[in-house]
Amino acid sequence: MEEFLIKFFVTGIIFSLTVPSIFFVLFKQRILPDKEIFLYSLGIGPVLTSLLLYYLLLIFPHKSNLFYFLSVLGFFGFLSVFSLIYLKTRKEQIREFFLKFKNDLFKKKKIAKNILLFIVITFSLILTIMYLKGYVSRPLFGHDALVYGVEGKIYYAEKSLDAKFSGYYPKTGFDYFSLHAPAFPLVLTWEKILNNYLNTNSDYYFKSMSPYYGFLILLTTFLLLKKKNIYLAIFSVIALLSGLTFFLSFNIYHIDTFRIYFLMLSWLFLGYAVEKKDIFSITMFGIFTGFASFIHSIGAIIAGFNCLGFLIFADFKWLYRLKYLSFVVFLTIIFGWFHYIIDIFYGQGWIFHGGL
Repeated sequence: MEEFLIKFFVTGIIFSLTVPSIFFVLFKQRILPDKEIFLYSLGIGPVLTSLLLYYLLLIFPHKSNLFYFLSVLGFFGFLSVFSLIYLKTRKEQIREFFLKFKNDLFKKKKIAKNILLFIVITFSLILTIMYLKGYVSRPLFGHDALVYGVEGKIYYAEKSLDAKFSGYYPKTGFDYFSLHAPAFPLVLTWEKILNNYLNTNSDYYFKSMSPYYGFLILLTTFLLLKKKNIYLAIFSVIALLSGLTFFLSFNIYHIDTFRIYFLMLSWLFLGYAVEKKDIFSITMFGIFTGFASFIHSIGAIIAGFNCLGFLIFADFKWLYRLKYLSFVVFLTIIFGWFHYIIDIFYGQGWIFHGGL
């Protein structure tokens, strides 16, 4: 279980939290508060790691585990430089935050409340760890999950995406590769690379994707609607959990919450891009649309409708509308749609030649 926590915090938390700093440094004018951007970034670590592995396996196949391990660490190490720049610019605000936190922590009126909060958080963490321990220790099961798992193991064994594009793995005769870009299977590939340095052979992190992104969907829904009304936010979370399919996503191995989370964010930033018309929202719209494409073919198809929606509803002069749309398309391709271009012309033919 310890190795799972290391993988979770390194890939899911640390990698994710290095990403928003680059936005803070590059975009001085932002329509959203920093804490909200941090929230939306919490899911970026795994999918961005998969994307990096995709390009590394595509451009530099058949290298050692150490090569891919250091390449990914080096990339996120580079992003951490932006984190340091951001922290330096916010040094005074951070100091004031901790001073206020320290003072509030020991106020007589708040001591009982803080102790209760500490107990609740500790109890919640214990329950979460107990749940995850039981959840991830079960064998991988389910048609789709097994297909993605086999794919991830093949990419790890071969250090190549050749089998993905041919649709056949001659060493075992496996020929049921999905039509989706390999974001989800590459999470397992990355985990198996990490296993070499953690002296384990578990797939716990790969299995944890469904409940983790389900939690992010709930958290994002709650915080977005809380801006309007706290009761609406609570009711919406209850309504989501009352749906059997969504509720079961916390107890099965699947791709759905992973792909839906990024679809949600692509639509959210489509709305921001149309309403606010700022370059930050447009950039995030393109990035999240790309990620949604990279995870699932449904996201790749919806990417076209996203771009059409932007073209129709963005309140720019047509020259600027086409200019910003070209930028969104470029980001969408770089952050995920590139796989389908290769697959259409040099691979299985994507949706035009059958499959899953």
